[in-house]
Amino acid sequence: MTICFSRCKMLCMSSKIRFWRKRRRMTLEQLASRLGTSAGHLHKWETGKVSVNLKRMGEIADILGIGIVDLVEDLPRVPIAGKVGAGAVVESIDDFPLGEARKYARCPTGLDPQYTVAVEVVGDSMLPIDEGWLLFYTRDYDGVASECLGKLCVVQLLDNGPRYVKRLKQGKTPSLFNLYSTNAREIEDVELAWAAPVLDARPAEPGELIEEPGD
Repeated sequence: MTICFSRCKMLCMSSKIRFWRKRRRMTLEQLASRLGTSAGHLHKWETGKVSVNLKRMGEIADILGIGIVDLVEDLPRVPIAGKVGAGAVVESIDDFPLGEARKYARCPTGLDPQYTVAVEVVGDSMLPIDEGWLLFYTRDYDGVASECLGKLCVVQLLDNGPRYVKRLKQGKTPSLFNLYSTNAREIEDVELAWAAPVLDARPAEPGELIEEPGD
């Protein structure tokens, strides 16, 4: 089967080859060598002077460590804020200030990428959610809203405490909450800095997570 792209689409895909090559800090010659072609021919691909077939697109995506969808579709991405424990406490969650995230994932359909963030799951106490899953949420406020009760949420304990992905129940007082999950002991009567309902959850796809190079 032959797949045909419009001239505009081909130019967009060509520019993305250059974009991702530079993001991976590869020279024209380095990528061309990996592809078994000349730097001059690769330059023609990157400038849209010569079209690239889907098979070649797949080879380029594999070398650059991305999915082919990153070259052929304009999908918005959201920052990965860090890691969250589904069971054991996560001592280091590798957070970054707003606007300085190092890793990004594709934004689920229906969520606003401007306000959505993701976290990677560590642990397996919230089956079927397991190690390596991505949880997407929007944190609009501090504190715990009543609609969080009974729902799967990303939560942080008070005083910059650990973060978990748990379901919430009301504790002994209005300011205390119980955190429970499938195969871990319930955490009782804890104060939370904030809770945000999980809006989407899925395993990370191969090549999906894009890491920004450091300075």
